[in-house]
Amino acid sequence: AWDCMWHVPEGSDAATPGPPPSVLLLMVAFEVRRGSVKRACAVLERALQRRETRQSALIWRCYLDLAIEDGRPEAAKRLFYRAINACPWSKSLWMHSLRRTEIRALLDSQELADVVQLMGDKELRLRTMVEEVAPV
Repeated sequence: AWDCMWHVPEGSDAATPGPPPSVLLLMVAFEVRRGSVKRACAVLERALQRRETRQSALIWRCYLDLAIEDGRPEAAKRLFYRAINACPWSKSLWMHSLRRTEIRALLDSQELADVVQLMGDKELRLRTMVEEVAPV
């Protein structure tokens, strides 16, 4: 049903515009309501291949939440690392991910220390201890 929105002319690449993020989120919501989480994930994955949506923190947050709600915390952890690689400037994305207990539970103390160190390297400051923001 969504193929007409994803039609890519021959010879074009990932720079060719696709649907805007608002339309993508509507597509995802529609698929989730239909009970087709796999299709919703496919819409998000395809959106993240596009240059104009790859750096959308909102799309990444939606994808993280969808993976968690679908009972796939390991997938959410992998998405977290992909997301912070694509949007290292988005403090809201980092904090949203760290506040999710499903992701935090999968990070051992060394990984958590590395994430906090990386946040500091990206000049994203925490005003409190990470344990207070996202308790284990």
